[in-house]
Amino acid sequence: MSSFLYSLVLLALSLGLAELLRPGKEKTTPGNPVKILCSLLLLCALASPLTSLLSRLVQWKEQGVQSLLPDVTTSQPPAQALEQALEQTSKAYFTQLLTQTLENEFSIPTGQVRCTVEWTETDGSLRPSRVTVILSGSAVWKDPHAMEDFVSMLLNCECQSAIE
Repeated sequence: MSSFLYSLVLLALSLGLAELLRPGKEKTTPGNPVKILCSLLLLCALASPLTSLLSRLVQWKEQGVQSLLPDVTTSQPPAQALEQALEQTSKAYFTQLLTQTLENEFSIPTGQVRCTVEWTETDGSLRPSRVTVILSGSAVWKDPHAMEDFVSMLLNCECQSAIE
């Protein structure tokens, strides 16, 4: 959309410049061919997005409403796709909660610590197997060993720290 507006402004400026530079501009007649040509070019530029709209309407008429919606078909059953999405969301929420807990426990400003978690699946349930605490900004001055011990005790898994 921004490229369309940019092109439209550029066309209007160039047509205005052509109108200023044309010879014999003191004689303004209603049927001036330069003004008519400039007006037609500007009208064509304004109407250019209508072609895509018309093609989508024709597509809708031929194929129905489903052709306008994005294709969300997957190769896996819906229940499995839903379970996978829920699992990914749970992992992200767990990681955010762990990060907030570290920020609160060690008085770290927001955004200066982040965690990455490696997961293992045992007996159908996910458990964190390794956590990496990544420190940046003023958080690099905090004791990383205390954070590692805190996370290891909290989650009963291996923890390591890194400085970004």
